[in-house]
Amino acid sequence: DGPTIQKSSQRAIKSGSNLYTTFQLIEKFRANEKKIPIVLMGYFNPIFQYGLEAFFRKCKKIGVDGLIIVDLPPEESLYIDKFTQKYEIFNIRLLTPTTDNSRLKKILKNTNGFLYYISVMGITGTKKPSITSVKSSIKKIKKFSRLPVCVGFGIKNKNQIKDINKISDGCVVGSAIIEYIEDFIAGKYSEKKMLKGISEF
Repeated sequence: DGPTIQKSSQRAIKSGSNLYTTFQLIEKFRANEKKIPIVLMGYFNPIFQYGLEAFFRKCKKIGVDGLIIVDLPPEESLYIDKFTQKYEIFNIRLLTPTTDNSRLKKILKNTNGFLYYISVMGITGTKKPSITSVKSSIKKIKKFSRLPVCVGFGIKNKNQIKDINKISDGCVVGSAIIEYIEDFIAGKYSEKKMLKGISEF
C-alpha cells in the first residue's frame, strides 16, 4: 500500500475501527440494501486471528459476497478453500503485469467472482497505468478466463476510468477517493463538498 492508504489505515486504527466494527457497518447497510455486492479487501492476519470458519460464517450471515486477500497467494489458498466453497464466498485473485501464462493458469484454479488486474508495478495511488499495456494484458487474460477483469492502481480521474472501461469490465478505485477524505480532514472543504466530489468522481 502507498502512503495514502497507509495513512487511512492509521486513522482507522486510531478511531477504533476493526473487523467487528466493519461487520457492524455491513449489517447496517444490508438492512436497507440487499442487492449491491460487498467485497472485503485486506490482509490475511485479521481473518486468521478472528478464526477462519467463524469469519466465513459471519460473512455469509451478514451478506458479504467476496474477498480480496492481497497477501494470500494461490500456494496458501488451502487455508480458505473449503470455507469459500462451504459458505459460497468469492475468492477474488490479483494479477499483475509480471503474471506469466503458467502463473495465470495456477491462479485461475481457485478464483471466482472477478479478477483484479494491478495495472502498474509499485505501490497504490502513485503511478499512472498505460492504456496500451493494460489492453494487451487484459487480452492475454481473456484467452484463459471468462471471468470479468477489473483494473486498479493509479486511477485518478474520470477520463482514465472511461478509457479503461472500454477495454476492461470495471475499475477499482481506492486512493483517489481517500484523498477527498484527507482534504476534508485538512479543512480544505466541507463535508457536503467532499461527498459531492466523491459522488461526481
